[in-house]
Amino acid sequence: DTESKGRRVVVVRDDIASGQGVDLVMIDVASGSKFAITSDQNAIRETQPRWSPDGLQIIYSAALATDPRNHDIFLRTSDGSGAAFPLVQGGDDEIHPVLSPDARYLAYASNRDGNYQIYIFDLQRQALAQLTNDPAAKFFPGDWWGA
Repeated sequence: DTESKGRRVVVVRDDIASGQGVDLVMIDVASGSKFAITSDQNAIRETQPRWSPDGLQIIYSAALATDPRNHDIFLRTSDGSGAAFPLVQGGDDEIHPVLSPDARYLAYASNRDGNYQIYIFDLQRQALAQLTNDPAAKFFPGDWWGA
């Protein structure tokens, strides 16, 4: 899907006026056409969508509307087909997901120790490592460093 890189944008639609609610939407930049990647409206509040390195999937955080401070991290095909695949779930708030350039590692921030720290999850080995341990909150900067 490298031909479409730069031609599509994934956004969080928060359209209260129309009653459509919060969902992820794909926009084709050239045509302006849109289609929903998620369609649960306000039941689940999706946020922080990012492309996988190959452009075929979207990774994002999402929380139930009834538990808005408990985000989990999901992976979904960029065409919206199929179900979302949970990558990180639990009772903690997992936010700001970023995949490494080879898509082997997932970095994200979690408040599992009371303050937000950065964690690295090896998707192949299913192994988690804490990257920071600071009394101040830490968030991942947005792009994978050292790429």
